Amino acid sequence: MDSADLMRLAKQAIEEKKGEDVVVFAVASRVGYTDYIIVATGQNRRHVEAIVEEVRGRLIQEKQEIVGVEGREQGEWVLLDAGDLVVHVMQPATRDYYHLDQAWADCKIEVA
Repeated sequence: MDSADLMRLAKQAIEEKKGEDVVVFAVASRVGYTDYIIVATGQNRRHVEAIVEEVRGRLIQEKQEIVGVEGREQGEWVLLDAGDLVVHVMQPATRDYYHLDQAWADCKIEVA
């Protein structure tokens, strides 16, 4: 699978777990460490964890290496690094506070 396929797979997994405000950023032209960044919202710690685990499981099924998962202990902001794809799942207050979407606003893409 190429990075665009992985991004679509992760986005679908997030949406199926009822992740909200899912935004995809194509950042390959701006950074050298990944092709896509996905930002999504989970309503509470359990919801954030469920979303991350669904994405992680689907990527593993596709034989995609998971480089790391950070933030599980707190569950407010979990980052899943899959190399060509980085997924951020945040609780609403955390997402509002850090404004991560604004940092990549010029890279936002629409994905069907």
